[in-house]
Amino acid sequence: MPKETKQYGYIETNPKMPLCGEYCSITYSMFTEFGDTLVDGIVNVAKQNGKITRDRYGRRETTIWPWAYDQLEMLGKTKGFEEATDTMVREAVYDALVQANIIEDDEPFYI
Repeated sequence: MPKETKQYGYIETNPKMPLCGEYCSITYSMFTEFGDTLVDGIVNVAKQNGKITRDRYGRRETTIWPWAYDQLEMLGKTKGFEEATDTMVREAVYDALVQANIIEDDEPFYI
């Protein structure tokens, strides 16, 4: 039985599956498609505004991961989107920024 595909995940349609009728994220691990859309917005703004720079001593400077992290915390305080601060969601955002070369993979994850 085919799944009902959505932009960031799918709706499970197999009645034998425990999550039948539920949204299943394949991107940011939010519980709803709208939640994934909001997190994708955070990622897109970070991609547009973030860049890795170096100070005069060659040390890396970046502010985009702390900004994205703060945005996830703010979203997580919003009723219905509390999972935005779950490790899986934060890791998905971090990985998306690494893949886009916005942050380096040794950027401290925990702030």
